[in-house]
Amino acid sequence: MIMRVKALGIGLMAMLVLGGCTSKASSKHSAAVRVTAKQKRTERRKAVRHVNHGQKRIPVSRWHKTAGAARIPILMYHDINVGNSLQMPPKQMQNQLHWLKDAGYYFLSPDEAYVALTQNKLPQRKVVWVTFDDGYKTMYTHGLPMFKQVGAYVTINEITDSLTNPNHVDLQQLRALSDATGTTVNIESHTVSHLDMNKLPMAKQMTEMSYSRGRLQQWLHTDINTVAYPAGHYNRDSVIAAQKAGYKMALTTKPGLATAKQGLLQLHRVRVNPGLSKNRYLELVQTGI
Repeated sequence: MIMRVKALGIGLMAMLVLGGCTSKASSKHSAAVRVTAKQKRTERRKAVRHVNHGQKRIPVSRWHKTAGAARIPILMYHDINVGNSLQMPPKQMQNQLHWLKDAGYYFLSPDEAYVALTQNKLPQRKVVWVTFDDGYKTMYTHGLPMFKQVGAYVTINEITDSLTNPNHVDLQQLRALSDATGTTVNIESHTVSHLDMNKLPMAKQMTEMSYSRGRLQQWLHTDINTVAYPAGHYNRDSVIAAQKAGYKMALTTKPGLATAKQGLLQLHRVRVNPGLSKNRYLELVQTGI
């Protein structure tokens, strides 16, 4: 009997010791898992920080207040091609991007343009917001390599129903543009079907603007806060529809530099036609006319 009690006692002690070891091992394993997960999150954050997004950003905290209302040139392009006045020949497009870089211009993103207009602050005196309407295939074939050359931040206003058009980017190319490194390509809305907004009832305008925004956000997993009115045609209902659809800014084709006084949903742009000399181009960017 005494032998059996001693054996039982020894067995219990062994179980307690082993249980303690198992508990400690489990705790160590859990801690290791937590450390590993934390390390992975840190590595991901570092990776994002080290991705080359193009031209170096100036934090908004270092932007300076403007003397009056901020005025920014929103350049309006369409296709990078040869043909009509809406098509910019590739060599000229390449030259203009380099002219902007060499002249010391800071390329604005849509979010930065919003800050500039609403807070009357700029990162520096020379700023520019480069926009392309429609989403032509040349944005991917010609434009992307050019954007990378200068580290440009550019915005493509995409017609969401055009992705099956052979002359326009498809979804894979649109995502490649949005995810590109060495440059930053922001995708914004140009409605679903590129219809004249001022000829549509309010309900149809709402559909065109809200569906486009929703699709782009779903496809690209990013906020879409700007819409460009097709052909610059819009009316009072369009402004209301854009606001209800969730847009912070809307772009027109009215000529000139953009200011908040125009209304954030009625911003002017600077149309760029082919054939400009360097001096005339830089003058256009500076003055808007």
